[in-house]
Amino acid sequence: MESRDLFHFYIKLCFFFFFLAWNETAYKGPYPLTEQETSMILPMVLQYLTPDFVSFFGLGAVSAAVMSSADSSVLSAASMFARNVYKLIFRQKASEMEIIWVMRVSIIIVGILATIMALTIPSIYGLWSMCSDLVYVILFPQLLMVVHFKTHCNTYGSLAAYIIALFVRLSGGEALLGLPALIHFPGYDEVEQKQLFPFRTMAMIMSLITLIVVSWWTKMMFESGKLPPSYDIFRCVVNIPEDVLHVGEPAESGEQDLKTNFIPPT
Repeated sequence: MESRDLFHFYIKLCFFFFFLAWNETAYKGPYPLTEQETSMILPMVLQYLTPDFVSFFGLGAVSAAVMSSADSSVLSAASMFARNVYKLIFRQKASEMEIIWVMRVSIIIVGILATIMALTIPSIYGLWSMCSDLVYVILFPQLLMVVHFKTHCNTYGSLAAYIIALFVRLSGGEALLGLPALIHFPGYDEVEQKQLFPFRTMAMIMSLITLIVVSWWTKMMFESGKLPPSYDIFRCVVNIPEDVLHVGEPAESGEQDLKTNFIPPT
């Protein structure tokens, strides 16, 4: 089903949902329906307007889809923390069993945090909007540099850019989390308590500039000898681990063997 057809189906379902005489079904909730029931459109249609066997399989399919998405998100978050943060930054020589235990603990912590967010945040759409906001402000500059200009960025610049972007973004306030605006940017609406200045884009640009400048400065300081290699705590400029340095050697060795064993045709 194309996205346009799916959108039309959803519009028709919403129209049908609001104008149906729910008091003539087995529904015992408030009538007329309020805005609190809008998020329950599909489950209510399956429960009260379809035969029992259709309701059984339909609700089971919805539950399975929700659980599949939830456990995939929790597992991916725990895996990224264990591999990309714990192993690469704190314990480069950690064994596989240690990584597995860190992943298990991370799954519990992420699950608890996700449960707290689900119980405290009133709207899933607002949460989705906030996540997209953070991806644009924090992750977009990092992704742009890593994919297209990876020789001009390092861990120090990435960390500094992350901190700057997060601080500027949160200082602008977030109504969904109940955070007031710490900084009133130009054009701030005192009546509506709302930022009119595009501070999110400003935070993204500041993050990008910070990433480039800090990466260049740290690389220059370490390579010129003004900072000793022992200060390279993230081991990404001069104090690079042996296993990272030799990543490209097998391919080069293989190419050399091919060149050595190649016999030109006669």
